[in-house]
This record gives sequence, C-alpha cells and structure tokens, in this order.
Amino acid sequence: RLLGDREYFMAFQQMNRAIQNPVFFLVFFGAMVLLPVCAWRYYNTPIFSMVAVAAGSYVLGVIAVTIFGNVPINNTIEAADINASAASLKQLRTTVEASWNRLNTIRTCYSVLSIVTIVLACIKYSK
Repeated sequence: RLLGDREYFMAFQQMNRAIQNPVFFLVFFGAMVLLPVCAWRYYNTPIFSMVAVAAGSYVLGVIAVTIFGNVPINNTIEAADINASAASLKQLRTTVEASWNRLNTIRTCYSVLSIVTIVLACIKYSK
C-alpha cells in the first residue's frame, strides 16, 4: 500500500471525477457500439467469429463488469467522508479495495483479449 487510507480515498475520488469527461465516454462507449456493428457487418464471413469474440469480450468483460461491478464501488468511494476516523476509513478500504482490484483485473484481461483478437483479425484478413 503506497497510500494511507485517507490519501487513497482522496486520490480515488479525484480520479473518479477526472475520468468522467466526453473523450473518455466516447472511447469507452464508442468501442461498445462499434465492435458489435463490425461483427454484424462481417456476419457470414471468415472474420466474423474473431470480431464477434472481440465484441463479446468488450461488452461483457469490460462494459458489463464496469457498470455492474466497478461503478457501484466507485460510487461508494465517492461518497466516502475523507474526514472520517482512521478506523472508519481503514474498514471502508478493507471492504472495497480487494473487490475493486479484482474487477479491474477482469476488465483488463477482457480488454486485452478484445484488442488482441481484433488486431489479429485485421492482420489475418487484411488484403
């Protein structure tokens, strides 16, 4: 642990606020729309299965995990009173940190699977 509990929550709250911007939302949700559209576009072609895997990995492993896992934890962290007692902050951190990190690892793995699959599809089926 590089940060104390109070500093951890302060940093996390600042990151939560900074990430909520139009550029992030465009990239994050844009891929959620474009990958399934690409899969639909390439239906009944040899590239379809790879694009469908990339789309499914991103939508289920990144978007769904974020919305149903990380965002509720982010909201809990955002609501944290950084002026609470050290014991309260330690308890809250114990409650949220491991879950958030586990979910973030899942998102990272699926994101990597998605990008590697789409890149391999592009390489394999480029003309």
